[in-house]
Amino acid sequence: MKIIRTCFLFMSSIAAFTSFADESPSYFDGKLHLPTVNADGKPGFFQEVVIEAAGDNLWRVSELYEGIPIRRINQVELIESNSTPVQVFLKISGTISGCERFGSVSAILIGNTFNVVAYYKVDKSRPGEVACAQFEAPYSETIPIPVYGLNAGVYLYNLNDQFTGTFTLIRNNTL
Repeated sequence: MKIIRTCFLFMSSIAAFTSFADESPSYFDGKLHLPTVNADGKPGFFQEVVIEAAGDNLWRVSELYEGIPIRRINQVELIESNSTPVQVFLKISGTISGCERFGSVSAILIGNTFNVVAYYKVDKSRPGEVACAQFEAPYSETIPIPVYGLNAGVYLYNLNDQFTGTFTLIRNNTL
């Protein structure tokens, strides 16, 4: 019972630090699976993290991948809804080539600045296992910014350390 409680508390703590990733943390086959984990102010830097019981209430990381931020972003458009509460999105577009795929997106709010990182999908294949076509394809993704519950004010966003902008919440963003 103590191990399960420890696992639940740990999983709850990690879940609080992962941001709108593709899936929720899950526990099965004696392993805790975390879609993303923030590291040193980098939202979602560690991806597809697997933690397994190592005995005596100890856990060990058995698998993780460092996220690779998407660099080929050509345009970022800020979209704000007219509804209450306000919803804010970043619509990003660019090109992806070969085996690359759009992956997870994570954000953290520090002060009044959202640090947002869009990552390539983790490629678990080893080099040379998969042949990739040499082409470029356009992509367009709409990323929600978690603004519910924020106070009125001016907020900044920083996307992949390439694009910055601001938006203003004219009133506290609650129901």
